[in-house]
Order: sequence, then C-alpha cells, then structure tokens
Amino acid sequence: MDAAIIGALLKTTLPKALSVLGGSRDVRSIQCELRYIEATIQDHRKKCGGKDTSHLRAAWIRDLTLFAFDIEDCVDRFLRQEMSPGDGEAGFLRRSARAAKSTVYTRTVFSFKIRKLKTRSEEIHRRLKRYIEEETAQAAVAPGGAASIPTAGAHPRSGAPAAAVGMDEPLGQLLELVLEPGTSPDGKLRVISVVGFHGLGKTLLAHQVFDHGDVRRRFPLRVWVCAAGKGKPEVLKEMLDQVLQNGAGTSTDSAPQADSAPAGTRSGTTTSNANGVVPQVEENGVEQVENGESTSAGVHVVTTWRHCLQAVWWTLATILLYVLSPAFTVANMVRASSIQVDSADLRRATANASISTSTMALVDENKSVQMKMQVDRGKAIQEDTHKDDADDTTLIEQRLGSYLKNKRYLIVIDGMQTEELCNITSVFPVDNGVNSRVIVTTTIKKIARRCSSANGRVYKMKTLDDNDSRKLFFEVFSKGKYSVADATELKASALLEKCGGLPLALESKAKFLKSEEDLTKSKCEDACRKLCAPEGCDDTLGRMHGVLASSYESLCSLVLQQCLLYFCMFPRGHRVRRNPLIRRWLAEGLVHVQPGDAVSTTPQDIAIENLETLIDRSIIQSMEVSTCGNVKRCQPPGMMLEYIVRKSMSQNFITLLCGESETAEEWDYVRRLSLHDYCAAKLPKGLSRLRTLAVFPAGDAAKNEPTLDFAKYDLLRVLDLEECDGLTDGHLQNICSLVFLKYLSLGGLISEVPKKIARLQWLETLDLRRTKIEKVPVEVIQLPQLKHLHGKFQLIEGDCVKANPEHLSKRSTLETLSGFVMGESEGFPQLMSHMKRLRKVKIWCKSTAKRRNLNQLEEAIKVFIRDGNEWPHRSLSIDFQECSDPFLSSLKAPGSLASLKLRGNLSRFPQFITKLNRLEELCLSSTSLSRGVLLSGGRLDTLKYLKLIEDNIGPLEIRHEHFPSLRRICLVGAQSLHDVATGTLPHLTSLHMICESLDGLAGIEIRRLEGLKEVRLHSAVDQGTKDAWKEAARGHPKRPDVLLQ
Repeated sequence: MDAAIIGALLKTTLPKALSVLGGSRDVRSIQCELRYIEATIQDHRKKCGGKDTSHLRAAWIRDLTLFAFDIEDCVDRFLRQEMSPGDGEAGFLRRSARAAKSTVYTRTVFSFKIRKLKTRSEEIHRRLKRYIEEETAQAAVAPGGAASIPTAGAHPRSGAPAAAVGMDEPLGQLLELVLEPGTSPDGKLRVISVVGFHGLGKTLLAHQVFDHGDVRRRFPLRVWVCAAGKGKPEVLKEMLDQVLQNGAGTSTDSAPQADSAPAGTRSGTTTSNANGVVPQVEENGVEQVENGESTSAGVHVVTTWRHCLQAVWWTLATILLYVLSPAFTVANMVRASSIQVDSADLRRATANASISTSTMALVDENKSVQMKMQVDRGKAIQEDTHKDDADDTTLIEQRLGSYLKNKRYLIVIDGMQTEELCNITSVFPVDNGVNSRVIVTTTIKKIARRCSSANGRVYKMKTLDDNDSRKLFFEVFSKGKYSVADATELKASALLEKCGGLPLALESKAKFLKSEEDLTKSKCEDACRKLCAPEGCDDTLGRMHGVLASSYESLCSLVLQQCLLYFCMFPRGHRVRRNPLIRRWLAEGLVHVQPGDAVSTTPQDIAIENLETLIDRSIIQSMEVSTCGNVKRCQPPGMMLEYIVRKSMSQNFITLLCGESETAEEWDYVRRLSLHDYCAAKLPKGLSRLRTLAVFPAGDAAKNEPTLDFAKYDLLRVLDLEECDGLTDGHLQNICSLVFLKYLSLGGLISEVPKKIARLQWLETLDLRRTKIEKVPVEVIQLPQLKHLHGKFQLIEGDCVKANPEHLSKRSTLETLSGFVMGESEGFPQLMSHMKRLRKVKIWCKSTAKRRNLNQLEEAIKVFIRDGNEWPHRSLSIDFQECSDPFLSSLKAPGSLASLKLRGNLSRFPQFITKLNRLEELCLSSTSLSRGVLLSGGRLDTLKYLKLIEDNIGPLEIRHEHFPSLRRICLVGAQSLHDVATGTLPHLTSLHMICESLDGLAGIEIRRLEGLKEVRLHSAVDQGTKDAWKEAARGHPKRPDVLLQ
C-alpha cells in the first residue's frame, strides 16, 4: 500500500503540481525525496519477503498516507482556485483580474504550503531510515522473530463427517472422470483439474476420490504430493520417493504413508493410522490430528541428496584450494569468519602454519595470480553446481518416467499455485492405453486450463446451497440437532449469507460458537467480526482468516490489492457491472501504465487485465457472462468481502457506513465514502477531503430526498447516485459545481440537464440511464474529456446548430454513445459523423422518426461502419422495433464492425451484414428470423458469437458452411425452443438454450459438437430436461458442464 501511495504521487499529483507552477524547485525536491522513499520501501519489502506486519510499519504507512493526502489536497485546492466556476461566462477584464489574483495566490500561499510539505518529506525520509535500522537491530536480537498472521492450514478443521456435507454430487462427478475408460488417440495423459476458491473443499474432494474403493482397485500405484510453496524439483523428488516406496513392496492399502507423501509432508488423507487417529488436511497440505495429541504443522524442510552433493563439492573445492595455496587460503578463511586481521595477524597465522618468510614473500608476489586462479575455480565450481542441479532434475524426471512406464497410476498434485508446475505432467510417460490419471487442485483457473488443455477436464467447485450450508453448520455446532429458535437466530444474524456457502467458513464459525450454550444473533455476528480480524482469531477462526489473508497477500501487485479492496464500495449481494467498475478504477487513478509496459498499453487495458486476474484466481466470482464470453457482472465471495471491508477500513482506503453504524473517528481524512442504507443526516460536516461518494439506500430510504449537500464536497471525483430515487433537478444544479468530477452516475426524478454542466471539464463518464431525462443540451456532447455517455435521449430542439463540427472532429473524445433516440428532432446523426473516436453506439428509432431523419441516420451509419476499417473494435446496436420504415433493408455499408445488434422485425436477413469485415458478434432480437435456415445463401467467415432472442424459436438450422468460425451460440426462447439443428460446428465451445419450457435436447445432437465445453439452461426447466442434458454430456467426449442460469 505504501509503494502504491508514493507511485500515485509520482505519476499523477506531483507532475500536475509542476505543470501549474511552471517547474517548482520545491516540488522537484519532493519528487526526489519520494523516489528515495519508494526505493527504500521496495528494498525493505524484498528483504522481508513482501510481508511486514509490525506496528512500526503500520504507523509509518499511516504517516505516509496522510502526507500523500496533504500533497494531493494542496495541489487540488490550487487547481480549484484556477478553475473557478463561471470563467466561461466572464468577460475579458474579469478573467484577466482573476488570472492576476491566481498568480499572486500561487507565489504566496501555495508556494508556502509546498515548502512546508518539502520539509515534511525530508522528515519522513529520516524517520523511515531510523525505523528500518531499529527494526533490523531488533530482528538480529530476537531470533524467534515476531508472530505472524496464521496462514492457511495452520489450524485444524472440524471432523470429516461435517466436511462431507454436500459432497455426494461432486464426488460422483469426479469419480466418473477418473474411472471412465479410454485415452486420447495420441496417448496423452488425462489430467483432471479441480479449481475453486480456498476453503471450498478441493483437497477433501480429491482425497475422497483418492481413497475410494473403486479407485484403489483400478490404480495399483497411487501418489499424493503437496505442491504448495514448492518448486518443480521438490515436487518431482517427492513423487519419486513415493513411487520408489510403492515399488519396494509397500502395500498401498496397509498404511497412509503408502499412498501419500512421507511423514511430515503428507496431505489429503483421512485414512486412520495405527492409533485410530484421523488426520485432517486442507489445501496447503499441512496435516492436523483431530484429538490434538499430535500435530505436524508449519513448513516441513526436506533435505535432498542434491544439497548434500553441493556441500561435498564445496568441501572438496576448499581442500583443493588449501593444498594449492595454504597461506592465501588461511587468510581468506579468517576473513570468511568475519575476523578482521591486519598484516601482523596475517604473519602470525602464517607462522603458526609453518610458512617461512621466503614462502610468504613468494605468496605476496603471486597473490594476484592466485586470487585470479581462485576466482576462476570458484566460478567453475558454481557453474558445475548449477549444471548439476539441472542434471539432477533431469535424472529425477528420467527415473520417474521409467518407473511409471506401462503402469496404471493415479497422482494427485494438491495446491498447485505457480505456472512453473503446469508442465510437470510432461515428464510422465505416454499413456499407451494404460488409463492413468492425474488430479490437480488449484485456485487459479489459468493453471487449471493449462494442466488440462491436452486431454483433460476442468472441474469447477461450487459453493453450498442454503440447505447444505445450514446442515453443515449444525452438523459441527450440535451434531445435526437444533431447535427452531436456533435456526431463527442463525437466519436473523445473516451468518449463512456472509459465509456465502463456503464450507471452511461455516465450519470455522460453527466450531467457534460450539462452546456457547445457545445460539443468538449477537454471538453469530461476533463470530463474523472476529473471523476477519487477526487480533480476534483463536485456533478455530484463525485458519479461515489465514486462508483469506494468504489469498490477499498472494496478489503480486499492490495495485491489484487496491482493485480488490474497491469491491467493498458495493453492498453485499450486489452484482458489480464490469464496465462501470473499470471506469471507476480509471477515474480514481488506481491503475497506471508502468515503464515496462508495451507502448500501445492503455490504463483501460491494465484495468481489464487486473479484473481478469482477480477472477482467474477465484478471488472474485463471475456472476454473468456476455454473448462473447466476457464477464458482465461479478462479486467477491461472502467471506472475502468481510475480509476486504475490514482491511480497507483499517488502511483508510474506504470508509463504509451501514445501517446504524457508528461514525468514523477521523473524518478529516476520509477520501472514499460508501453509504449502505445509512441515514445521510448523521454525517458530520468535516468531509472537505472527500474524493469518492457512493450511496446505496435500501427500501424506503431510496425514495426519500437525499440530505447530502453536494456543493460542499468540492473535491469529488467519483459520485455514484444511481440507486437514489429521490434525486431532483435541484441536486443536479449543485452537482454541476463539482469541477473535479470524472465519474457521475445519476438516478431518481431528475428530468433536465442544465447547460452549466459545461463546467465539468474533467468529466469522463456520465450515466443517465436511471433518470427521467429525455433531452440533453449540446453542451453534454461537447464536454472535452467525456468518453462514455449512457442514457436514452435526444438533443434539445435547435441545439444541433450550436455544435461546432470541426471542434468535434478534432477534440471529441467520446467513445461510447449509448444511446440516442431518432425521433422528430434532428441532431445526433449529423454530429455522430464527426465523432471519429466512437467505438460503441446504440440507437433507438421511434415511430415518429421522419424519413429525412432516417436518411441522415443511414448516412451516419455508413460513415461509422466505413471508418471501422481505420478504428477497429466498433460496436453498433439499432432498435427499430417501433419504426415501420424498413430502412435497413436498403442499407449498403461496406466496412468493418466487431459487434452488431439488431432488434425489430426483418423480412429477410440483411445483406449488408455479409459484407462486413471482422464481424465477431451478432445478436438478433425479435427479428422473426427464427425459422428455417439462418443466413441462407450467405456466409460469415469471422463470426464467433451468435445470439437469437425470440418468442418462439424453431425449427431452425445453423449450418457450418454459413458460420465456419462459430464458438458460442445463445438461443433465448420466451415461449418455446424446439427442433434446432446445428450440424457439425467443430469450433463451438458454448451452447446456451434458455427457455423455461425447453423439452429434452430440442433436436440438438450434442455428440456432433466435438469441441463443446459448456451448456447452459434456464434455471426453471423441469428435472427431466436437466437429466437428459446431463446424460448427453456424460456421453460426449469432452463431458461439457451443464449449468443453470
């Protein structure tokens, strides 16, 4: 967090201060100091492995944060003075007087504040050096080190019967994948990856399969290794040890060690040992014993023969150098033991070694030659050692491959977290019909896909539903017995909702509450609070907290951590929309282009990559996907949200107020404030530093008139009021004075946009979709920084002539116009042709649209599509359902589009679509093109995603010769969906059949879709249809997932 704060200062705030001051020496001095501070922090973090939880560091980060805030506020206050509202309407003399006044202000007040900040930066740098020196000294005195936050797996889990709740279906599905016969034609080994968030029970599931009777009989050789925190050589060595153990005649059924790792490294078995104790394990592979008599925890250090070989090499080298040069070696040995010797000491040591004066003189003469020889020999030895390391790994791979050849085996690699291990299965021999299997458990989807890309499967773990969550909780809490009162209190506390169906969280909280005589709402809430606070963790809660902390700390970038923390701005259960989230990150300045990034990389690219990384690591869940497979809505798992809320508030990253929450202690430094069903009247007045405000009222609170005085928060950059139904035009008048706004989302009863919105010169996103606004002034279109405009509106009558087309062509930054209404008034089509940066346009054609206006619209569409050859990735959406004029039938528009969405009645398939270059996504809604052969007589070579939305679909035929590149099909039938023939579509991976009345397979021959990986059905389809699709999926070579939505 500290480095991220400094990075933001160096990349945004200070350059802005330099620009307004014309290159201040004091500002440059602050920049220099901050670079030294940043380098010092990075070096220190590298030495301590990126983890430092000391109270000293917490205080240091706090000081640095407040310093960063003060610099930012100082610069913004000056800019606020420069950007005083009304400059545009002022005359020349008034503007000149104001400029002179600003110059005086700059040279006096602002410069004085900058000098004070410079002094503070120097003091902070000195304090940092002193802190690191003291910490280093303390670390040297205290060998034991400070206590660390519990890590995942450092605490025992509850009994096996409770953990097995809800596992029957996953166990059956994974057993089918493991036991199904057949191998690939090329003999590649089948790898099954089990992926999901920490605590879902991936290790438990893999162990149940590993220890299943049918699996024992099918696979004579079974090996279990834990990959968490290990490199490829260690994992391979552990595999080889177990293979050799089994090959030496140890029975795989007699003892746990026979089918798992050696003692101390074994993971994932619940087989009873000789004393009848059942070890319990989780995803880091650390073994725990339920009765507490024996615990093997922590990191087990394995000494390999390679280390011994290295020690022998260095010993032989030292002896050899000693023989060749005794005096020189003795002197260096003295230096190596950190004893400072002068020339007299050296002579004394030489005399003790019976070295004559003449020999010493000779040694002195040849000292440089001998030193060079020693350095050369040392380098040679190091090179040989590194070469031996590689040779050792190669030897292990060869031995492992030879032992596994022609054997039927099952290998479980538990907790794979690094891409280095993804190709570890390449060392295994060709299967050759033996039907061996490998199971990999991981939290990272990218690793799962890579491991199972050749001939495997990816099994995605799911959370427990409400019934299984309740059953698991009471199984641990009271062995399955509970009263109606207990169930009522549990529901009232929202404990199950906060756990989000995560088995480890449910078990941890149930075990924590087990000592209580009765279950109450307050006690349940206390368990939730302590679980996410490290100071409140005991042995029962610490393990879950360790899982959450390790997931957070595993993020390789501090920017990634901030992007994750930002999710606590939204209420629990809120499905966060992808695009608005990315735009808010950009408006907040959370993402920046780094020096090492490609030249063409934009901050938006980095933001998208960060979100994909969070989803890939299972820290954020995808809740809804688009036609092209991109995530549309997402949210964090229940317990992760609880964790990041506390983390965010402890770091003063976001202040969150919910319901009857107490107010924050230090309002002066609140930067981001999110109100969840909170009475705004309780807010104090000291919010002058506020940069982000989001309001999420609930129930009747959404209808009440907001009491927030927006004009007071004059430094706001992000304002999200989309959920506020009580907003009026008067509120928007006040909001138009917030000149720093970059993101504005509105709702409520607002019906008019004032012309003074032109003051918002920095506004990048304006979202009016939840308002009553039907017409906007041209000033909105001409905002210099506006990139994304959302709503459903027309231009005010007569405003079109006020727009400057040349100004729009050169300076318009608008990328998203979604969208405008084509009715009686003119305007948007003419202006649209001049907006060269437009990438996404949505248009509604009303029945009142005049033919003249439609002609202008047709010309604007032609220009938009034609310019798509120069500006790729353009998207066009046209809703002409209310328009009776079939203007699209005569449209001829060669050019390029990436996405096209049409809604309205069509007599035939529009021919201009077949002329488009690079068209990848096509969505047809209510077009009546839902029968017969789709696209008869045409061809779309580049189309990858096809979506049809109709009342009734079928009989319908989608042929490969018309769509040779098709990857995803989504068919949505509001009333019926039947008799669909797809033929052979070799590239199709996803098929959505969304219809509540769907009957069976609806004519789909699933085996002909060889690449199919996923099928989605309406959540309300009958059980017979679900079973039919699951049965068909089991008979498919790739066993696609059958999901509900």
